Amino acid sequence: MSVTLAMIALDEEKLLPRCLDAAADLYDELIVVVDGRTTDATREIVVQYGGRAIPFEVEAPGHKGRARNLGLDAATGDWIVVLDADEMLRDAAGLRAWLEQAPAGISGAQLCFENYDEARPGTQRVPARCSLRWHQLRAWRRGLYRYLYREHEVPLPCRANTEYAEVMLDAMVEHRPEAAPEGLPKGLPGKTRVMLERLLADVAQWPDHAHPAYFLHRQYAILGEWAQCLEAGRHYLEIAGDNDRCECYGNLAIAATNLGDSRGAIALGGGRAAAIEWLHRAAAAQPQRRTWWVRLAQLYVDLEQWNVASAILHCALELLPNDAWQSEPVIEHDLLYELLMRCQQALAHGAAHAHEHGG
Repeated sequence: MSVTLAMIALDEEKLLPRCLDAAADLYDELIVVVDGRTTDATREIVVQYGGRAIPFEVEAPGHKGRARNLGLDAATGDWIVVLDADEMLRDAAGLRAWLEQAPAGISGAQLCFENYDEARPGTQRVPARCSLRWHQLRAWRRGLYRYLYREHEVPLPCRANTEYAEVMLDAMVEHRPEAAPEGLPKGLPGKTRVMLERLLADVAQWPDHAHPAYFLHRQYAILGEWAQCLEAGRHYLEIAGDNDRCECYGNLAIAATNLGDSRGAIALGGGRAAAIEWLHRAAAAQPQRRTWWVRLAQLYVDLEQWNVASAILHCALELLPNDAWQSEPVIEHDLLYELLMRCQQALAHGAAHAHEHGG
């Protein structure tokens, strides 16, 4: 049994060695498709680690799915594992052992990812904390999957009329992207704008595909283009039937809140009333997820509706821990209790005021 580690890379000399060192006990073959715009030592590092660097000439705005498929075509391993340079396997030997003993009927495995936000250079260094956890298909038997889409590309089954069986593993991958320089927002503007261009091209090519429609809507949220976020989100909801529907509700709530409560913003679908409606939809669809309840309570606190906010927060306290849910952002207990304390103080102050005036 042999394993190919397949990657794509563009100017990754800072992070690539860390990724390959962590994966050393996993792979027999290393294939890295190197973007033709690369100007640093990425190619040399691949060769240094015994890998094969395959050049990929990019036509604007780029096509990450096509680049990944080039690596899949060059792979010879029985199993293919896909990583990015900003990711680190926590137990490469353990994943290798599982692949060696995987039942014959298993087509692929979803690995568990944890996102860590690093402190920016020049700022106070604090230990990075997990802010998001999810599973994603990153290991499969060669020849069973190929990538689709230019951006947020996903591997899809490529054999019709064939039954695929995937498993979810505890094998952990830490996503640790390089922090943006001080003074720049998270997610460098040039990179996020190119991502938007690729998503627009994907939606134009596949207008009825929910996957690119969702990520286009999310990209507008990342860029802070709230009106476009609302428009793209509503388009996604018209065609969606997957698990990102509730994530869309949450993003639409953020967009509506940021647009504000002006008459013009409300005409576009903005305002806190709209945000509350979106979060109620999210909580109704996924009542087990604490994040929806805490966001909803925050809006009611902003409106000084203390009784409603307090009731919602008490519901949130009764829910399962966040790590029991896939794609659940880690909500600090401090925030939940801070909001609850504000509610209790406001209610107590109101009760005392009423008592003083004979209410």
